[in-house]
Amino acid sequence: MIKILLASLLLAPLVIRAETLFYCKTVKGKQVRIQQNGNTISYTFGRDLDKPELSLKKARNAIDMTQTGFSGGGETLFTIPNKGYHYEVFAGIYKINWQDNGQKTHEERGGVRVFKGEKLLAEMACDPNTIQLK
Repeated sequence: MIKILLASLLLAPLVIRAETLFYCKTVKGKQVRIQQNGNTISYTFGRDLDKPELSLKKARNAIDMTQTGFSGGGETLFTIPNKGYHYEVFAGIYKINWQDNGQKTHEERGGVRVFKGEKLLAEMACDPNTIQLK
């Protein structure tokens, strides 16, 4: 009996939870989520992510992920290709202001840009309070 139980446990599929790399809610109420599950990247977009307007799954090596640091901030950019279109999802700290009291504030921004070839078709800003970036 124990051998059967052990064999069934070894043959049972492993449940691997997807890791969220990016999430935000746009200022127009749409949600954007990028997740990684093993070597697969998922891009999901829409008001309800359980019933998305767009859901793409790509091999990790098909997605361009870059991080750029610069004086006063930095940016993470995901580029997801799809049939002549590509989606740029970005987030970062773009501006640091020093206050008179010596404290600093920063401007965090994020969003999604949709391109057909090199032509920008749409750009949606994220609500900065909803940006989650791993």
